[in-house]
Amino acid sequence: MNSIERPSIIGYLGLMFILNGFVVVIPGTVSIIFNELNAALVFTLTGVATIILGAILLRRFPRGELKLKDAMVVSALVWALCPLISSIPFMTIAQLNPIDSYFEAMSGLTATGLTMLTNVEQSSKGILFLRSLLEWVGGIGVIVLLLAVMMRPGIAAATLYVAEARTDKIMPTAISTVRTIWWIYIAYTILGTILLFFAGLPLFDALNHSMTSLATGGFSIRNQSISAYNNPSVELIVIFLMILGSTSFIVHYRVLHGDVKELIKNVEVRFMIIALIIFTLLMTLDLYLRGYAPFQAIRMSAFQCVSGMSGTGFSTMDLTTLGDFSKAILIFLMVMGGGYGSTSGAIKLIRMTIIFKSFHWIILKLIEPRGAIIPMKLGGKVYEEPAIMEAALYVILYASFLIGGTLIFTFLGYPFVNASFEIASAIGNVGLTVGVCSPAMPIAGKIVMIVEMWAGRLEILPVIILAGLFFGYPKKLP
Repeated sequence: MNSIERPSIIGYLGLMFILNGFVVVIPGTVSIIFNELNAALVFTLTGVATIILGAILLRRFPRGELKLKDAMVVSALVWALCPLISSIPFMTIAQLNPIDSYFEAMSGLTATGLTMLTNVEQSSKGILFLRSLLEWVGGIGVIVLLLAVMMRPGIAAATLYVAEARTDKIMPTAISTVRTIWWIYIAYTILGTILLFFAGLPLFDALNHSMTSLATGGFSIRNQSISAYNNPSVELIVIFLMILGSTSFIVHYRVLHGDVKELIKNVEVRFMIIALIIFTLLMTLDLYLRGYAPFQAIRMSAFQCVSGMSGTGFSTMDLTTLGDFSKAILIFLMVMGGGYGSTSGAIKLIRMTIIFKSFHWIILKLIEPRGAIIPMKLGGKVYEEPAIMEAALYVILYASFLIGGTLIFTFLGYPFVNASFEIASAIGNVGLTVGVCSPAMPIAGKIVMIVEMWAGRLEILPVIILAGLFFGYPKKLP
């Protein structure tokens, strides 16, 4: 335990609690607007108490520089404790039990979108906005928000940025990078709200769905998700927003600064478009053979495939009616995920591309003369063996969590395909469900999904490092 700087870790947690307190207070203003005064009081008291707690911890435990393993512990603890604080309004206002409340908050902050609410439309406006706000903040990342508003440039900021599974930089420093990302994110949110409003949605609906679409989160304020509106224009706009959310912010930055060719040059964007076209056509064929009209089949398939691959979790149909073939398509898309440095979860397109390309590279190395130098090129960039190993290791870890969760769910009595679907949705922070996820789930199933959502959002390693604290594992790290 000596290799972990505990005072600094607690100090950073205090800073995070302060930020989390402000996040919880914001929905209170929505409650006031809609004359939900009791709910507003709960949001305010919870937020203020959290801010005070954070200030006490920050004063008692000064922050210092962080090693990477310490930053990973901070990241894992932040993503475990912030949902705990955010669960309080779900317990007191929405009247959910503690485990369901924590599940709801974890699902929101990890931008997953699986829910324990049985009737969303009966919830208070403040609760509905809290769900959307948690996804909106969690889509970019709570530590990324912390860096943007409450920290100065430095080694600690850069280390925390990496610890939240981000290495991409738009600007010279981590702080300037996250502030640029937030400005782009806010601008897109405003654009999405305007588009959805003019497509026919009430302003409150438009704002919430713009936030959760860009966050690739999937919480809806309607029981039937996007299908409740039965509006093709709304569906097209949401598809557009989901694709924006699942595209790297580096690509957005370059395109917004005039480099439109980046959309063609970028490997992940090309891979995403090709994969979506192929799997949408396959799912369309399956739905057509099951009796859907051609236009309806392609409309349903396109939306579900984009929702699955982007990790959003919105739906326009009852997924329990899907056959195993279409479920398998969505499972593969949910495992694949969106772009690196986007709001999407799962394995990420760049890793999938590296893995597929490395098959060809390995074959070339086997058949070429010994000692021949054969670079592994992708999109004009040469990837060294450590990068290939990192991608392969992450895929193995991801598959282990996916298989482990699936086995537990099959042990709990769920069919294998349905169990695989739900766990892929949870660890990929997607939110699509074939009816397994509900308040009626066994407590063991809820705990497994909470862990899967938490680990998936952090790309697993910080969770392993935190778990290793109890066995002295960080001592062995350099």
